[in-house]
Amino acid sequence: MKIILLTLCFLVSPIFQSEAKLYKYNELEIKSYDELSQLVKDLIQKAELVDVKNQKEAEAIDEMANYDTTESIDYLKEALRLIFSRPNKDNMVEKLIPEVRSELISYSAYYDSIYDLVVEAVAGLNQKIPVVYKSTYIFVLENVMSEFRPQLKTSDEVKKIFFYIRDSGASVPEDVRLDRKLRSMFKSQDPSDTAKAIIDKELPKTERKEKKGFWERLFGNSRLIFNYQII
Repeated sequence: MKIILLTLCFLVSPIFQSEAKLYKYNELEIKSYDELSQLVKDLIQKAELVDVKNQKEAEAIDEMANYDTTESIDYLKEALRLIFSRPNKDNMVEKLIPEVRSELISYSAYYDSIYDLVVEAVAGLNQKIPVVYKSTYIFVLENVMSEFRPQLKTSDEVKKIFFYIRDSGASVPEDVRLDRKLRSMFKSQDPSDTAKAIIDKELPKTERKEKKGFWERLFGNSRLIFNYQII
């Protein structure tokens, strides 16, 4: 009798590689609205051009074929990274984000892109990179929480983002605390503590835990490794 063994292989902690440009918050902070707006528009235009190119190439093979939107989404994600990577004392996030949000929503990729940005920022705090870039990641996390706090009660996607920050244990490294204090006297609270405080204030106790699917409970969250392109 022959016995056939069927082996199922699971990657417990899948690793995704992503190239991410790193911005310096202190350089973006001194740029005007017109300068920042142009940078964002340039990235949106690149996303649109790539989208048209990929669509035409796919249609040349099969008019009914779906085309790859990954590259376009990556350009738009870079625009989000730029927008969130600076202090928001001037409410620039609110001014710059609408068009990028609209584009990403058209790809059904807005909240996923924000989540990816948050995962990237949390991971970046533990990387061996210059302190100014880690300081920038703190601003990314702070700005995301500030921007999406009003949606926390009503959006499962936003809850997922806040739960991730809270449960990641993200803290402000000591060199980052010193950098923020010396440069601009920014107060520094650990992002995980901030997320927990917001969750505890905004959500009832019954909604403060993330509802995970079976496979996520079994294998946990994916890990991400980033190749950084410093600019």
